[in-house]
Amino acid sequence: MNSNIHLVTVLIPVYNGEKYIGEAIESILSQTHQNYELLIIDDYSNDNSVQIIQSFSSEKIKLIQNDRNLGQSATLNKGLKLSTGVYIARLDQDDLASHRRLEKQVDYLSKYECSVLGTWAHKINSNSEVIGCIQHPTTQKSICNALGTEPSVSHSSVMMKKEDILSIGGYSEKFKIAMDWHLWVRVIKNGYKINNISDCLTSVRFHDLQTTQSEKAQKALIHERLIILNDSKSLINSKANYNANLGWIYYYEFLLSIQDIVNGYGYKKFILKIFRIKGLIEFLKLIVYHKVFKKSNYFYDSTIVHPKK
Repeated sequence: MNSNIHLVTVLIPVYNGEKYIGEAIESILSQTHQNYELLIIDDYSNDNSVQIIQSFSSEKIKLIQNDRNLGQSATLNKGLKLSTGVYIARLDQDDLASHRRLEKQVDYLSKYECSVLGTWAHKINSNSEVIGCIQHPTTQKSICNALGTEPSVSHSSVMMKKEDILSIGGYSEKFKIAMDWHLWVRVIKNGYKINNISDCLTSVRFHDLQTTQSEKAQKALIHERLIILNDSKSLINSKANYNANLGWIYYYEFLLSIQDIVNGYGYKKFILKIFRIKGLIEFLKLIVYHKVFKKSNYFYDSTIVHPKK
């Protein structure tokens, strides 16, 4: 592959992704926009991921192999530094891009001031069947509000201005799972803009092989979410979203307290948390509307997942 600068670098980090990486690559090679490189960084996989990647003969593909497992955050930062694109388009190893995704995102970014541009996304299963649609907020205000409760941008759908992301230090390597949510909060806090295209240009896969399924990963994710929820409060300009933020903080702190009790300590901390009335009330509201009425966004602007009709 030549070393010319491309308009877009599609960045795919891979770790033991043999089951779906072939589909992900094919979805990029079928793009209508052609001024791109496909930078794939294998994070020391021990399956057939590398062999599958090497089976593609396209000159657009540039494969980098880590000599040890760095983790996703460090691998993404490595990709940012090695990329030649003005824009960085992300795709996870098990997700898919529609054939006009790059074209539509490049067109948007050429017209509007925006540092991170996501899209709505199809929700697909292990067989690549559409099972729902993820619709994210599409205004700066609603995105800021939603960031106080959850990411509000599908990481696998974003196209980012490389210069802007590098200017704030890229991904924090202290975060192993929720590094994208943390990055969006920092993007806004540094005065940059985020938006979402109201078009399903990406397919996000939900399956049992995802790394966040393990108990260890779930506990780490709770800690990371708590840090981000507290850090994102300053972005919220909606009372409803602020209350929801309190409810989620209460929920995750409650989970950690239960884990402490199971491990034989933390009773006093648990009692102090359970009597934080405001947080408890907002937590109960979230539970009722999430689990009983199935209206997860009733009290706040947030990601909406619609079942397939």
